[in-house]
Amino acid sequence: MKKSRLIEWLIVFFIGVALTSHLNGYDFISPLIKWVIFCTLGYLISLYLANNIIQGVIDQLYDHIQKQAENDGEPIPNLYSQQLYISGKKIGVYERGLFTGLIAYHISGVATAMFVYITVKMTIDWLNLLRRDEADHWKVKAVRSLVFRTLIGNIMSMGFAFIGGLIFRFGIPK
Repeated sequence: MKKSRLIEWLIVFFIGVALTSHLNGYDFISPLIKWVIFCTLGYLISLYLANNIIQGVIDQLYDHIQKQAENDGEPIPNLYSQQLYISGKKIGVYERGLFTGLIAYHISGVATAMFVYITVKMTIDWLNLLRRDEADHWKVKAVRSLVFRTLIGNIMSMGFAFIGGLIFRFGIPK
């Protein structure tokens, strides 16, 4: 069994144990240990598990978009298939880390902040798309599809931050 699979199964196991004990009202775990367990689980789901799942979905979407673009005779311009200086994975880890903690501690306005953040990121993507040297690139369906692929990745990222934050919240003493 690969190391990453083992970690994923351990995460699922600990989630089961922690949620079962929490929902059944067992107090055999001290509040500090409970906080550590739920904090760890929340961040493991939000950061580690999310990275693997989102990257898989994004890669599948890219392959599908590229295949469809080749079938339509509109290949993706090289500019859009290159990586950024800061990878989306790193940005995702930072944003999910921030939002997971904010959700866990029930900070007012987090949901609004999450959607404003996604809107700002997508606006920047669209502006970059429209300002490129080749003004016709925005007309290429594959390029527009790549922008929407980014939107799907952002929404999934915020969803994992939300789930991780809720799991973290279970461990916070009342």
